[in-house]
Amino acid sequence: MPSLGLQEEECAQPDVTVVKVAGTFDVSTLPQFEALLRRLRETGHIKIMVDLSRLDYISSSGLGSFLGTVDPFRAMGGDLIFVRLSERIKKIFKVVGFTRVLTIMDDEEEALRHFRGRPLAQMLLVPSTNAPHSGEAFELEVLAADGRGGAFESFDGEASLRASTGMVSPAQIGPFTAGVWRGKVVLTGPGPTGLRAISIGDPKVSGEVVVQVEETKLPAVLPLTVACPGCGLKIEIHAFNVYRCNACNEIYFVDKWAHTISLKKGRQGEPPPPKLFTLNFPADVNLLAAVRAFLVSALQEYGYEQDVINDLEMAADEAVTNVVEHAYQFDSRKTVFVEFKLEKSGAQVKVKDNGKAFNPLQVQPVNLDAHVAERRTGGLGVHLMQSLMDSVDYRREGDFNVLTLAKQGGPK
Repeated sequence: MPSLGLQEEECAQPDVTVVKVAGTFDVSTLPQFEALLRRLRETGHIKIMVDLSRLDYISSSGLGSFLGTVDPFRAMGGDLIFVRLSERIKKIFKVVGFTRVLTIMDDEEEALRHFRGRPLAQMLLVPSTNAPHSGEAFELEVLAADGRGGAFESFDGEASLRASTGMVSPAQIGPFTAGVWRGKVVLTGPGPTGLRAISIGDPKVSGEVVVQVEETKLPAVLPLTVACPGCGLKIEIHAFNVYRCNACNEIYFVDKWAHTISLKKGRQGEPPPPKLFTLNFPADVNLLAAVRAFLVSALQEYGYEQDVINDLEMAADEAVTNVVEHAYQFDSRKTVFVEFKLEKSGAQVKVKDNGKAFNPLQVQPVNLDAHVAERRTGGLGVHLMQSLMDSVDYRREGDFNVLTLAKQGGPK
């Protein structure tokens, strides 16, 4: 049965209360959190630091609870600051747009600085070379700097990259870690190029550096035949863009001088046969944690990357929760049917119910800006599934609704 641990602690700053959250935050446990915050607010504690370092899992219901509890504190002159998020929780916050609304800090020290006020000033761009070659990746460091020139460690958002000449890839960078992003960037030139980083969302900050892009080749003419840098498979292209190889799954970028730059190595070799699992269980929210645990154990046993495991766990949980809540109206006499298919190229989860025919993918897509601005606490499940999965498909098969979730990225 899922459990949520909540612990109140005093803070070095007397008017700040620390709440440590541990365990599972889903539809069955969120009332505990909401009751605690309501009691704190009613007793005049309006500056709250929520430590999520030991939060193992959060569902869309838990996310909605976070969103719905912030404004009452801000209306009283306080705030909720969420600190020490794992990479997994940070990713989910970004997917649903919460980084634009919730106050998120790396640690307690940064949270206390926020309560006292410390502005974000600019982006500082530091390339590994001032003369990169066109089409060849080079290292770039982007620092979100505070008013004193140091790293604004709580900034973990994203930024867009823009080039004054040619193209830049990737066009969006992030997330920042402790106020810093480091990665490989490709520019196409030639000539002096201003490379500019602009934060996405609030606060709006930017910075720019000028580099001299060198190019020795003549521009290519489309259509053009290029070879995958991973396995050599040749394809004809009609645009200078990013491509995924159908043979080895390599992801590479082709610029207008016909440079092919590997962005993500692929996998080669014959895949092993898929592993198949089935689960049939009552429509009881208290069983959600057990279903998640089974899926995670199977994925771990088969050697999947942790990011793939995290995304599949959350998407499958949202699909099962929708069946329990909406298709079966919490009627535990009814049965949820789940099938897992695990193979080298990725994983597939099918969630079946024999409720009334209903296609969740026909629901009006979530407008995240409006959703967050209006502080709606529900309706994020389908958005999360579609954001985390490579494909989500619905079919009516006889008396059953069948929702199929697919994620690429196989075992290590």
